[in-house]
Amino acid sequence: MEGVSQARMFCLLSLSQAIRKVARYHAEVSLHKYNRANNTKFELVEIRAIRLFFEFGGGCIHYNFTAKSGDHDIDDDGNTKLFFSEVNASFQNENDVVLCCIVGGNDAGHCYGCEGHHPVVVHPSSQAYGGGSSTCINFPGSDGSSDSD
Repeated sequence: MEGVSQARMFCLLSLSQAIRKVARYHAEVSLHKYNRANNTKFELVEIRAIRLFFEFGGGCIHYNFTAKSGDHDIDDDGNTKLFFSEVNASFQNENDVVLCCIVGGNDAGHCYGCEGHHPVVVHPSSQAYGGGSSTCINFPGSDGSSDSD
């Protein structure tokens, strides 16, 4: 029995590492698109939150990550910003980045796909993101059925 739990733990750790690697790639591509559009030089620091959900048959991933401005030689936390990114779950390239923007302490956009989950994903108040705006949300591992039918 001990061998089974060790094998399961290894699979979970491997899955966790794979998710972090994909999340990092999505964040880097999102940040590249943001930098090009805004003529900035932010560099990814850390993924803070990830939330995957399905809405109307399509997958959507919301991220929060931190990035530091590469425009300054000074190494201080004032150059580090929190970002929100929405990407299509069928991510192929930069065209699948729906939105990438800086969010702050005053941002409190609502998302049915992320509400009630931890860590909390901070959404822009502008509601410029597309996913999570309806209550027709399914999550990985759910069968999508409803008790109200």
